[in-house]
Amino acid sequence: MRRRDRFYRSLFWEKYSFRVVFSETDVFCLSDRDVEREVSSLILEERLRVNEYALKNPEFLRSLEPIPVDPSAPPIVKNMLWSSLLAGVGPMASVAGALVEEVGVKFFRKVGTLILENGGDIFFYRRKGGVVAIYAGESPFSGRIGVKIPEGDRFWGISTSSAKVGHSMSFGSAHAVTVVSRSPALSDAHATSICNMIRKKGDVDRILKLVQNGFFGEIEGLVVIFGDVLGVWGVELVKVSPRMVLKK
Repeated sequence: MRRRDRFYRSLFWEKYSFRVVFSETDVFCLSDRDVEREVSSLILEERLRVNEYALKNPEFLRSLEPIPVDPSAPPIVKNMLWSSLLAGVGPMASVAGALVEEVGVKFFRKVGTLILENGGDIFFYRRKGGVVAIYAGESPFSGRIGVKIPEGDRFWGISTSSAKVGHSMSFGSAHAVTVVSRSPALSDAHATSICNMIRKKGDVDRILKLVQNGFFGEIEGLVVIFGDVLGVWGVELVKVSPRMVLKK
């Protein structure tokens, strides 16, 4: 997704907000504490680790299928390799989620709110909970519904993949596939994988049956949007309006 298309960031607010832009990485950060310097530094460090590993291992960068886990790889790369293996996609399909996860887990215990959004892949920690709206291009559901995140002292991985919006590669046709799990990297990889599987409206019901039967074992919630067809499992949806993503 081009940076100028990330209009949805104007709908978020918190005491502190900032962006970190480096190479293909563009992370929007929200927190109730000033952690800009520490978070920015770590985002750059982790992205450089991924870049350096990719330079030495070209298959890691190019493969559209899982590759063996490398025990000598940096933690962020191992997370990408494991997540892609579980979801059946290439390692780079989880890079955005893995990046915010690697950074988020190091800081979220120090704050009451830490939300890191990287092109639709989100590390979400907010003790008060909140709502994550779903943008689905020209679908009638786009910007009108959101996933309700309950109160609690845990973080969530929330990722949306689309064949209609943004620049990411997709072999499917869904307007939006949103996955909720305990890991942003896993959510990122599974969102890509499921989006690839949906090529017609009838596939929405097929995917819901698969997730209900435990086929995607790591997933805690799923929303699939294909035009005027909406499929939901494991999460509560609410109607949204501007500036209700984080309710005070």
